[in-house]
Amino acid sequence: MRYIQLLCENHNLDLQNMLRDQVTIDGNENGKSFDFVSYISRMIGEFYKIFNASTCDMGDQMIDTLVELI
Repeated sequence: MRYIQLLCENHNLDLQNMLRDQVTIDGNENGKSFDFVSYISRMIGEFYKIFNASTCDMGDQMIDTLVELI
């Protein structure tokens, strides 16, 4: 999560867009494209089911990463 967050620091629009939708050199959507933003959003939704004092740091990192992505 931290690595993905660091990729988008300083509002790097190109990398933010790449994490939503990977495209080929021709500009077409890659068939193996993966939407990190949606995936991390779903992870946060599931995370609150297991939230406790020992998992708090992981939740903070997911939220920080999502904020940088969008």
